[in-house]
Amino acid sequence: MSSVNVTCHNQNEVLLMRAAKYGRMKVGTCVKQNLGYIGCVTDVLGHLDELCSGRQACEIKLPDQDLFDTRPCPEDTRPYLSVSYQCVKGKLLFFCFCFCFFFVCACVCVVHN
Repeated sequence: MSSVNVTCHNQNEVLLMRAAKYGRMKVGTCVKQNLGYIGCVTDVLGHLDELCSGRQACEIKLPDQDLFDTRPCPEDTRPYLSVSYQCVKGKLLFFCFCFCFFFVCACVCVVHN
């Protein structure tokens, strides 16, 4: 098991995820030559945005089942996570309201600056 840690070191800043990809993006990261699997990739920004944006620090533990379920590459290839983020000034507060009705649940989250 491994993890990706992203942190804003200034206490007045929070994370803003800019890009997140999961797959085999290029030769050189765990792969020395292209065996035909380079370029199998999926955009996972929405998932990482939910996990990390608005927080001061975030740890993404790998393997992550939600990322694994995207299956961008053939089973015999090992995908990796690539993220890009920036630290922005301010504190974001998230408020989520969840409700369930007969086994169906929904959540609404509101961001306040």
